[in-house]
Amino acid sequence: MNPKFFVVVVLVCIATLVIKYTSGPGEPESETLAVAIPASIPHDAPVCKDNITSYTIAVSNLVKNPIRLGCEFGWRKEFAIRVAGDGWEPKTRLLLDAQIRKGGVKKVLEAGMHLGDHLILLALSFPHVNFYGLDPDQGKCAFIENVLQLNNIKNLQYLRGGLCDEEKMVIIDKTNNNPGMWKVEEAKQTNETNGFWCYTIDKLTEKFGDFDMLHLDVEGGEDKAFHGAKQLLQRKKPQLVFENDKLEDKEALYRYFRSFGYTQVTVLQDEYNELWM
Repeated sequence: MNPKFFVVVVLVCIATLVIKYTSGPGEPESETLAVAIPASIPHDAPVCKDNITSYTIAVSNLVKNPIRLGCEFGWRKEFAIRVAGDGWEPKTRLLLDAQIRKGGVKKVLEAGMHLGDHLILLALSFPHVNFYGLDPDQGKCAFIENVLQLNNIKNLQYLRGGLCDEEKMVIIDKTNNNPGMWKVEEAKQTNETNGFWCYTIDKLTEKFGDFDMLHLDVEGGEDKAFHGAKQLLQRKKPQLVFENDKLEDKEALYRYFRSFGYTQVTVLQDEYNELWM
């Protein structure tokens, strides 16, 4: 074989993601399509063909079965890239998986769930654990609802909303081109059209019960979110996994944790996440 040809074949294989499509009634049972993964993908980029109603994707080794996605919502390619192979934040996903496997974790709350690329995989891996997610974007929530229905996932609930240190109406800041970095923003005037509810973690425990693990990726809002969990931290002392690269005063948050008896256990430097227990 020509060495140059071999190199080209290898590069093409690395740069593509094979997705198995499932047809609708009266159509061929399946179709396989190699979808090139560009560096930047619009969240509403079309993937499905006209005669295809859904498709399945093989995900990381943490989940045995592929996940079925519907064609009626955007975000399909974004989700596929974030969960296929090593996926997005693979070390963080492995950390969450490992901590749950140790036992004692029955309820997990994740804020900034984006497309559920952590929560959906975890819910499939741990059917006896209850997962709860929050995200401020309506479109992402609609996508997650569709995935839950198509895959018959019963142990994951979500809310459209954010986390704050006090309950109030807020808006979503979409000025960042990366939709994974959209965040909660306070506004002088909000209503049901442009605003949504920002919860405290303590208030959510009244609805769902005490959480055994909190996973926060809320673009710098982690400090306020944890300050809205004082009663839970005092009463239950759940495991805390959170992103740290956008915190305004990291040391002040650390002192806050230590006041409840927490100790820093793990720091994932390259993924900006850490675990406190």
